[in-house]
This record gives sequence, structure tokens and C-alpha cells, in this order.
Amino acid sequence: MKKFGACFAWVEDKIVLLATLGVLCSITLSAACRYIFSYDLNGAEEVLGLFSAWMFFIGAVRASRTHNQITADILGVIFRNGVMGFLIRLTRILLGLAICSTMAWWSVEFIAWEMDNGGATPALGIPVLFGKLALFLSFFGMAGYCLRDLASLFMKR
Repeated sequence: MKKFGACFAWVEDKIVLLATLGVLCSITLSAACRYIFSYDLNGAEEVLGLFSAWMFFIGAVRASRTHNQITADILGVIFRNGVMGFLIRLTRILLGLAICSTMAWWSVEFIAWEMDNGGATPALGIPVLFGKLALFLSFFGMAGYCLRDLASLFMKR
């Protein structure tokens, strides 16, 4: 199981790295074309949006894996141990699981609708589905990490 998790972590990290490089290159190329060569690069925003979606959403999955999400957990700081600490961690994980599972389900419906719709970007004709897949994968990944955290919480007890 650890090998499986390590493979997922490796894939997540590579996707985030490639998406970040894609964002960097598309912004640099667009700025160079516009300000150095006085040429407007049509469709650069579409490519930037695609890379950005993958960077943001798979980055959120990576943050869930490494427990680096932004939190404002004052009760978790006050009640670190004991029954109250356990109940607060349990509630936080269950809420996260409920939200991520609901969003994962809606993203399945959204992807199905997008496949029927068949939309594409105006300048380059990139299927809109490519950007939406990051949303779909991210909520399933985050729900999976919530399940991992839930199992880990009960194994510590």
C-alpha cells in the first residue's frame, strides 16, 4: 500500500511541476511576444488557464497529502489531546470528507455534462474538458486523503 501511495505522490508532484513550468513558460512567452516583438500571441490565455487549473487543483491534492492546507483551527490548538482533541479532529476530517465527496460526485456529473456539451476554447479549440479533469481528479484525491486521515485517526486510538 505504501508503494501505491508513493506512486501517487510521485505523479502528483510531477503534474504540479509540469503545470507550474507550463504557467511560467506561457506567461514568459506571452510577455516576450507582446512587449519585445509587439505581437499578440492568440490563445496564450487559454493555455495559461489550462496549466493554472492543473497547478491549482492538483496542488490542493498535494497539500492534502502533506497536511499543508491553510487552516484556522483554534479549537485544535486548545484541545490537542484527550477526548475533545479526538472529537475535534474527527469532526474536521468528517466535514472535509463530506465536502470533498459531494464535490467529487458533482464533478462526475459536470464531466458527463461537459462530454455531452463538447465545448472548446475559442482561439485554439482546446477541449474545455481537459481543464475540468483537474477539478474531477482533485476532489477524488482529496476525498481519498480524508479517508486516509480518518483511518489514521482511528489506528492511533
